[in-house]
Parts: sequence; C-alpha cells; structure tokens
Amino acid sequence: MSRAFYPRKRLGERELEILLHGAEGGSLKDLDVLEDNWPTDIKYAKRALEIFLGHLGVTEFIVGSGPSHRSKQELSHKVDLIKAGMGGLDAAFNWMAGTGKRHVAEMFEIFQPHVSMVLACLDFCARHSSIIMTDRVGADPEIFGNNSGATMIKKMLNAFIEHFEKEDGRCALSEIVDFILRSWFRGVIGAPPPERTTKTPQEYGMAPTPLFSALWTCIDEDATRPIILQKVRGFDRKTLRQLADTFEYWCIEWATVHKPASRSEALQLNCSLLAALVSASQELAIVPEFFQALAKSKFATLVLETAIQFRDCPSTRECGGSVATEVASQLFPPRRDRFYELSTAVPELLEAGLLGIIIDDLILPKKKKREPFHRWYSGDPLVQLAKMSHHPSILLSLYSAINSLPQTTLDAISASRVAKEHWETFKASTTLNHEGLEKALAPNTKPAVMCDCLDAKKCKARKSKSDVRPKVKRCSWCYTVAYCSPECQREDWKLLHKYECKTSRYNRIECQLQGAWLSHRSREIYFGLLDYTFGTLIKSIGPPMRRRKRDVWYGNYGADFLPFPMQFYAHTREEILKVRPGGVLAFDDARSRGIIRECDEDERFHLLVCVWKLGQYFVVALGKFEFYEIDKNPGSAVPDIGMFRKLVNGYVKVIQAVPGILGEVRTRISQYRSHPTD
Repeated sequence: MSRAFYPRKRLGERELEILLHGAEGGSLKDLDVLEDNWPTDIKYAKRALEIFLGHLGVTEFIVGSGPSHRSKQELSHKVDLIKAGMGGLDAAFNWMAGTGKRHVAEMFEIFQPHVSMVLACLDFCARHSSIIMTDRVGADPEIFGNNSGATMIKKMLNAFIEHFEKEDGRCALSEIVDFILRSWFRGVIGAPPPERTTKTPQEYGMAPTPLFSALWTCIDEDATRPIILQKVRGFDRKTLRQLADTFEYWCIEWATVHKPASRSEALQLNCSLLAALVSASQELAIVPEFFQALAKSKFATLVLETAIQFRDCPSTRECGGSVATEVASQLFPPRRDRFYELSTAVPELLEAGLLGIIIDDLILPKKKKREPFHRWYSGDPLVQLAKMSHHPSILLSLYSAINSLPQTTLDAISASRVAKEHWETFKASTTLNHEGLEKALAPNTKPAVMCDCLDAKKCKARKSKSDVRPKVKRCSWCYTVAYCSPECQREDWKLLHKYECKTSRYNRIECQLQGAWLSHRSREIYFGLLDYTFGTLIKSIGPPMRRRKRDVWYGNYGADFLPFPMQFYAHTREEILKVRPGGVLAFDDARSRGIIRECDEDERFHLLVCVWKLGQYFVVALGKFEFYEIDKNPGSAVPDIGMFRKLVNGYVKVIQAVPGILGEVRTRISQYRSHPTD
C-alpha cells in the first residue's frame, strides 16, 4: 500500500484527540495524518510517540516466537502499521531536533523502555527490505530498509545520546552499536562487485551514505567510541577480515561511482565520504588485530592509490589542499605509534605513492604566514620519515620512492625556495642511514661483527682476515646472540650468557608479540649503520685521538637520532652508563659494561653508542672500534698517513620505553655535523 501525504494544518484540541484515538486503534489514515501534523504540545507529542512505538512490535514475524494466529490480511496490515510506526518515529526525532532539552528528556522517558523493540523492528525492516520498502519512490527496495535504519539510528543518537550515557551499564548504547555494525556488514551482503555498480552519485546519497554517517557518529561520540572498539576487539579473525573487506568494498564502489570525467568536474567533486571512510578505518585500526586485518588486505595501498587517482579533487577541510593530502595525512603516520604498525604500514604507503603526495603538498602555493605541511595532522611528514629511516624496510622503500621521482618533480622542488630547503634537509638527514645500508648490503662487504663472544683472543671471527663470510649459530634458547664457533659459545656462556639467557628470551618473546623483534640480518644492517656513522664522525672531527674537554678524556661518543637533525655527543664511561632513552638504562647490563670497560682501559679502542626510536621501542646499538693511523708508504720521505678502523665488538638490542631523550648527561661536540660533508 502506498503512503498518502496530507498537507500540514493546525489541529484543534478535539480534532487532535480524535486523531490520536484513531491512530491508536490502527487507522493507517490517522497515522499518516499524525505523522504529517506532529503535535507541538509536549503532552500530545508524548502520547503520539507512545502510539507509534506501540505499532512497532515484530514478534509475529520472528522465527521461534510461536505460531501466529493472524490471517494473511492481518499480517499485511501489521506490516503497514510497522511502516507507519517508523514514519511516525522519524517525525518525532525531526520534531525533537528543534525543541528544547526539557521536552527531549520527557520524550526519552517514553522511548527508553522500547529501545530493544525499536532495534528489532529496524533489523526486521532491513532484512525484509524488498517487501517492506517496495513503495519508496527513487530507492532500491533491496537496500533501502538497511540504510533507512541507519538514518533512524543517527537521529536517535543525536536526540538521546546524553540520556543514554546516564544509564547504568549503558546497555542501550551497546545494543545500538551492535545494530550499527550489523547494518554496516549487511550493506555489502549480496551486493554486486563494486567495480560493476550502476549507482549514480545521487543514488549514493541514499545508500550507502547513511551507513557511513551512522558508523562515523558511533566512532566520533565519546559515549559510543569505547563500546565499538571493545566490540571490534572481541571479533574473531574471520569477522575482522570481513570488516576489512567492507572498507575495501566501499572504497572501490565510491571510486567507481564518483570518477570524474574531466579536471573541471574533479574540482567540483565532494570527497568527504572517501575521507570519512578512511578516517573510520584508521580509528578502528587502533585495535591491533583489525590493523593486521587491514594490512593483510592491502587497504592502505588501495585508498592511497584511489586518493592519487582523485588528486585533482579539493579537500573539504578548511585548511584546503587536495583530497590526496587529506587521505595521506590520515594514513601517515598510523594512529597507533607502535613498532609493528610503523614497520608494516610505512613501507606499504611509500610503495603506493606517499612520497609523491607529500612533495605535491610541499610545492603547492600556501597562504601567507602558513608553514609547509600545516595540513598534516601529525606535523612535518618528511621529518617523521627521516626519523624512521633507520629501519631497513622503511629505508629501502623510502629510497626506492626517492629514486622513482620524475625529473619534473625534482625540477619543481628546485624552483621553490621553501620546498628546496625542506627537501635538502630531509635528504641530508637520511643520507647517513642510506649510505650505511648500502655498504652493509654490498655483496663484497664482510659483516663487521658476527660473533657475540667478548673474548677477542679466542674468537676466530675477529682474528680472521679472510673475506669469507663466517657461519654463525644463534643460541637455541633465546635466539638473541650468535657465535662463530662452539668455543666462543662456551666461553661466552661462562662469562655472560648463562646469567642473561633467561631474561633475553623473555624480552625476545615480548618483542616478537609486538612485532618489534629484529632478525639477525636486521641486526647486521644496524651494525653497518653503526660502522658508517662512526666513519662519518671521524671525518667530522679530524685525525683519531682521545679528545680532552674540561680535564676529562673522551674516547666515547654518542649519536642521537631522536632530535631532527641528529646530533653527535662526546661521553665519559659514566655518562654512557647513564644513557636512558625514555627512563630505561640502555647500557647497564653486564655485556655492555664489559665492552665499555675494555674501551676505557685501552686507548686503542673507541666507543660509539647510537639510539633510534620507532613507535614504543628504542633500538640501541653499542660498538667498540679499533682505531689508529698507519703509514701507507713506510720508509718514504713523504709519509702517506691513513686512518684505519675496525668494528671489533658490539651489539644491537630493542628496549621498550616511554618517549625520552638520549641520556641524562651529555656533552655536545658542537663542531660535529649531522651528515657527511661533500
């Protein structure tokens, strides 16, 4: 039965009483008139709400609720009453949006006992949309019921969110969040492939836009946000993957529906739904298990490539820019500043085109007094990339992206004074890590340190002058140390590892659970960075010697990669022992103290400590260098003095700590440069 619309008119008190009485008795005509002429008096508004709620029961249609004794005609009339009831409920919420808080509170008292019933009715309408919504002009009856329910929930939350918050246990809000998630999943069930959608942008406003709006409201509201995150944490792997698939589906469908035919059309396109979809996915990705599900589906690659496809479209934010910048700033860096998320997401984003978007935003003309990158939520993305570039996976992806930049982009950077300044600072800050990595990965490079035994007299790896790569075996219990021979393992077991193995195993398992464990190959690369950093340090300060400052001899140095750009420092032995990134002593264990003591007692050796940060972890490295001058032409009248250095010993470890600084006591060597000179 099609719904009739009645012109709004002012009803007298007696007419209103008659109308309410007829509506209460199930008169569809009176229900329609009441919906179109909602009472403005709170007394009658409360009664009207109660009448419409009374027609929303769906018990007769629920399987397992017992046999229905109604005829088909009666059941058909009941369906019409449900439709009328939903229309009246919508009218009630529209009226409450324009009335005072006191009246809304009174309406909530009527509505509160019926929350579960209303949600059951909305579920019923969504599941049987093709039957119930056949008379909705301009809407796809297969999906209209689900989207209509999402619209109703949005209005319900707008009206009653403050009152739901005050409930003990917030049971109603939990039910509402469950409904929103069901609606979100229902939106893709049985839907055609997103690339084949025939929806127009206008139809997209009717479905699935209400689903986006309801989900975002649920995420954005302080009262419902913890609830939906708790629900997502409770999902099993299959459900998490299905949730990730829904975001992938909506992204592809949105791009298919809204693909502009020309640049002029792109400049007029509203991309707020795409931005909302990305933002919602990242807010839910605060749940680690869902982040992993998104990562497995390559969702970040999909949305970033979509944003690049729509890069001519403007952002809807007040700060302006392109939608590509808006999307990229939501993806980078990930919402959770965690080692696993960063080491997983950042390489993927770089491979998908993140660097190109960053540069586009850098060279885009800015309004006066606007700093570059003011559109990025977390600040300068180039600085953040530079600070992360010590991680091998991130560094490899970063320089692959740099080397893939077209010449036109590099020319555009050079043409802008501000862009050129930022770019050169960024390149200089990553060059040290990049050149160190290249050296570590070079085929003819012998690993600097392969054996963790501290006894240099017995270690074959340190005595050998061969270029053959020695084979090493890790401790079979903790996997945190490696040795070149059984003799070295036995010696180190007696000296140190017997006492550290259990703790090292525990720390390794903790790191693995957080995705922060460094493989033996990754540790070799960090040793390469340590070695190259020391070489850079020596080039900066001149010929090798112990340096004296304020009557203290310095042969120990620190490379602080936490600030931007990085800085070098000179240390005493006591100062190195006090280095505490984030409040945790980094080198206060027996192995570190042994290496530091050897360097302190023998002037042939110098020490370098490096501290990097990624997420909630710090990567700390300690290296012992043998370091002296040699005459390349002995006996010649004109000596040719060269420097010789060798990384004799050291180790790399990961420690968990709160964000901090390199150490409590530091003596800065001001003339040191933070990157190699030309």
